[in-house]
Amino acid sequence: MTTTEIKKQLYRENLDAHFVHVRKNHVRYKCQSTYPEYWEVDFIIPFSDIGDATFEALMPAKHLIRYLVNPEPTTQP
Repeated sequence: MTTTEIKKQLYRENLDAHFVHVRKNHVRYKCQSTYPEYWEVDFIIPFSDIGDATFEALMPAKHLIRYLVNPEPTTQP
């Protein structure tokens, strides 16, 4: 899947991104889909972009699209 297809799928399915961890300078979220095939993508948000925003355990993935990290999603073996 291309980055554009991933973005379209995120809007189409209205998927949630799940909080993964906080590191020294970023917050990481992950999103998974199983339709029509399995794939997962990561979102890494630098602290410098957070400001006074609130980041929850579940976030709508479409709100994090600008932080999409891996344009080629991970697929199940």
